[in-house]
Amino acid sequence: MFDFGDNADYMAMGYAVTGLFLGGMVLWMYLRYRVLGREQDLIDQIEAEERDGKNK
Repeated sequence: MFDFGDNADYMAMGYAVTGLFLGGMVLWMYLRYRVLGREQDLIDQIEAEERDGKNK
């Protein structure tokens, strides 16, 4: 169907590297999202403690 000749190895390597980069980016976004969720929970907890302290 397609004849890439001697460049087939380089093409496969390029696709593999691109896949690794994209996979790494998706993984990084997922991990950042989880960490930001934990940070938001901590901020909410601190704000609630400050509100409770001011109401006493």
